Amino acid sequence: MSKEIRQKKFKMKWVYMFFLTFGSWAIFVPLGLADVADDLMSAIGVVKFTGEINAPGFVADGLESEDVRLDDFRGKIVLIDFWATW
Repeated sequence: MSKEIRQKKFKMKWVYMFFLTFGSWAIFVPLGLADVADDLMSAIGVVKFTGEINAPGFVADGLESEDVRLDDFRGKIVLIDFWATW
């Protein structure tokens, strides 16, 4: 098996695991079956984080040239995607 095929299989394995983990959570929790989602995640070795982490504040350029501050979203769930095009 070539190196390229092994790398592709490795990447696909992680993509599959990601969707299995978070997909099951996204389906079971809204249905009131959070215990089932927790059991599935613990079965594959995902540990639920129970602590609190506060991200350091920073300012980024918004879509309309305004400043967007992370502190403006305090208390809300925020997903930040640092994406590069290189």
